[in-house]
Amino acid sequence: MRSPRAWPLPARRAYRQQFHNRRLLGNGSAPSFGSPLVGSRSEQHFVSLRNSGLAPLRIKEIRIADGEAGDFLAGTTNCTNGAVPPGKGCVFGVFFAPKEEGRRSANVVVTSEDLLAPAHLVLTAIAATRTDFRIEPAAISFGNQRVDTASGEKIAQIFSSPRAAVRIREVHITKDANSDFELGENTCTETIPKGGICRIGVSFHPRMAGERTGQLELMDESGDAPHEITLTGRGTAGELSLEPEQISFPVTQSGQRSEPETAQIRNSGNEDVTWSQNFPLRVGSASQSASRMFW
Repeated sequence: MRSPRAWPLPARRAYRQQFHNRRLLGNGSAPSFGSPLVGSRSEQHFVSLRNSGLAPLRIKEIRIADGEAGDFLAGTTNCTNGAVPPGKGCVFGVFFAPKEEGRRSANVVVTSEDLLAPAHLVLTAIAATRTDFRIEPAAISFGNQRVDTASGEKIAQIFSSPRAAVRIREVHITKDANSDFELGENTCTETIPKGGICRIGVSFHPRMAGERTGQLELMDESGDAPHEITLTGRGTAGELSLEPEQISFPVTQSGQRSEPETAQIRNSGNEDVTWSQNFPLRVGSASQSASRMFW
């Protein structure tokens, strides 16, 4: 199908007009979230959209993207329940749940097959510094770990301020579909006294090869939103393949022996494979061995 730019002028005008009949406008201002603390969640704020065109507008998707998109959470909406009539509107909700202090921003992207291009709305908010406690580190990396083996524990520490005690009431590992990360030591089951420290251990036990990710989530007694620590690791494993998969021998008379044919055994995985103490097969390497002769 040719691009509309290559169409005759009357066809291009008609094509543009069908989209000009459908226009999407925001309410003119982004929501004000105030200055919630890091690790807390704001109330839900609503943004209004209005179809200022002449034809119904079907909204396909509303998503939060770009910048610090992870600090903004989509709430409830009635914008995708059906077509928005001309002159009518709909609303969608947004929460601000900052993971780091300072100014945070992202875009709300609204897509529709009735629009020439997605509509955008900029979200901005400022997160206040949490002073009652802090968590270190913000991320834990385990590096390489052989599949089906467990790493040693790495520790996240929670420090309470000298002015207030803190209670961590829930600890979970989330966004880990294959259960590659496991909780270990946990000394945060009791209230952390003023100026105290507690520890939470995590180990990495990859179930399959490749990059693996998860999150350690801690919920304090305020219960506004979880505090998140990013977990990463890489599962390693050897993967052997035989090349070629099939060998054809020439016609050979009974009682005689053919010439030997060779096959390659290749390790295409990301971990060395050893089938004898003296013969390791390195990552990406191949070994040649004679196949059986045919007689």
